[in-house]
Amino acid sequence: MADIVCDYGDFNLLVEVTMASGQKQYEMEGESIGRHLGKHIRATGKTTYVLFVAPTINESVIAYFFMLQRTNIIFYGGYSIMVPLPLHLLQKMLEDSYKAAYLPNPSHVRRFMEKSHEYALLFDNEQDWYEAVLNEAINWLGLNNGFLSGA
Repeated sequence: MADIVCDYGDFNLLVEVTMASGQKQYEMEGESIGRHLGKHIRATGKTTYVLFVAPTINESVIAYFFMLQRTNIIFYGGYSIMVPLPLHLLQKMLEDSYKAAYLPNPSHVRRFMEKSHEYALLFDNEQDWYEAVLNEAINWLGLNNGFLSGA
């Protein structure tokens, strides 16, 4: 079961959080997240995304999530749109939501997750994909104020 389930009406966002780091992060969280996603999609029939948050993101997790976004796996509900974010970047995204001159809505969340999938299909390796995702997160509401990702 996911740590947090956000129901946005026509889609869901599962949020998985860990304090694990290094290879243990992948071993403890990697496979189970895809399984949670597939189970949730089968139970709800809704488009569902995953946001994975940790203080730092292990390279194995990045590679695994990149591969899952490029591979149609029926057991996991098709193409698994799973975004790994370091905690400091999620904090910046939340701060940007508060600072925005408008009220961010579910379409902003969906757009961010879908951009991750677009980048996974565009780039041919996980490092370029992940850098594009981090840059998207930095400016997810168009409020980029010179923040450096520190990824």
